[in-house]
Amino acid sequence: MSLATYDIRKLQFFRARIKETNRGRLCALAFVFCAAFILGAVEINHDVGIYDEGIMLTGAMRVVQGALPHRDFYANYGPGQFFTLAAIFKLFGPSILVERIWDLVVKAGIAFLVNVIASNLMERLFATAVTAACILWLAVLGFPSYPVWPSLFFILLGILPLFRLFDGRYSVAGLLAAGLCIGFVVLFRYDVGFFACTAESAVLVAFGVFGRVDATRLRRIASLLFPFWIGTALVVVPLFVAYAATGIIPDFIFQILEYPSKNYAAMRSLPFPGFDPTKGIGRINSSSIVYFPPLVFLASLAGTARLYGRAAVGGDSALSSGWGWKLAVLSALVFMLYLKGLVRVSAIHMALSVMPAFIAFGAVAEQAFGKHLPRSRRAFVTLVIAALAVSSFASLFALGHLARATATNFTAFTQGNIFHLAHDDKETPNTLCQPPVEPRFARCVSVPDAMFGAALL
Repeated sequence: MSLATYDIRKLQFFRARIKETNRGRLCALAFVFCAAFILGAVEINHDVGIYDEGIMLTGAMRVVQGALPHRDFYANYGPGQFFTLAAIFKLFGPSILVERIWDLVVKAGIAFLVNVIASNLMERLFATAVTAACILWLAVLGFPSYPVWPSLFFILLGILPLFRLFDGRYSVAGLLAAGLCIGFVVLFRYDVGFFACTAESAVLVAFGVFGRVDATRLRRIASLLFPFWIGTALVVVPLFVAYAATGIIPDFIFQILEYPSKNYAAMRSLPFPGFDPTKGIGRINSSSIVYFPPLVFLASLAGTARLYGRAAVGGDSALSSGWGWKLAVLSALVFMLYLKGLVRVSAIHMALSVMPAFIAFGAVAEQAFGKHLPRSRRAFVTLVIAALAVSSFASLFALGHLARATATNFTAFTQGNIFHLAHDDKETPNTLCQPPVEPRFARCVSVPDAMFGAALL
């Protein structure tokens, strides 16, 4: 065999291995997406949500009729979810079931991105555990059509081009894409977009100051921030130009800035979940997950400080390695999004911080438990173990809730309460998915009489 023939066969072998690896990776990601979708569907609550879900459904129907958020009806969220649902209703017809399917697609997309990001930071075992935890909490938290979910999707999507930057592949297009994702977050939640933009901008400034310097620091910071902010502006500026053209600006200022700044905290604040002596552990349940993100943030700081200490004695630098900067952007998001949820301290309102916290936790846990434990790492590992205990404790309660909801839905389905399984009856039975009267848009969902009457107006 000639050397040229050998080289060709070797190249063909490696190409085949790469194709096989890519095919396996795509199958794994498809499995993650389907698992998140199916688990969310199995656990689904058949009662319509009065507040957030009802607001989004009503707002979407009004948009279908030509109304605009802020100007024609009160809205404390961005226009993104209203217009998205309105477009879906025009395509598939107005239906709560259609809205629930859209919600499951978004959550499955979040699980997909969690797995992509986690696999970039850690080995398969830890990435799988992180993905499984996020799928569990996405199903348990529920809150269909809550604008937090598309916001979280775009936050995670915007992390990917930043990861390429931290791997040494600077790209103006990548920074524009990251900023564009933040702009889409603003469309769904103004406040979330602001906090996410602040977190990522801070990390980009730090990367410009402490990262691999190939130009003056000021020029490097500008080369990072300007494309990122321009990407955000490509979405935000047209939005507010449209607001100005349609006379929405005064209503926007009152509904989003003036009224909440004076009343939101007093009206909507929730305390931290804690131990109630009269109820035992009655309040220490899945809500305990709210203590998880700050523990992960502190563990991330301790892990980064440990790597920085190694750099001082000639080891690998956390401040120059891509891994350290990837952990930094996740930690910044965990911190800023946790601050955003401090008024209403509950699992659902901390979901934006909890999901990236799971990814950051997987990274620091792998670092903590991957090698022999010297004394210098005891404080770091103590934080990791505390975070693991809190997340495991809360997840056990969440898993119990998921099991009960799944059993309830399975029993209702097999008894024919949701959908009639028999085919020999000529008359249409009265089930959730086969209602005897209008409105058909409430099919497969239980709507209270008061809401049913309001829907007919």
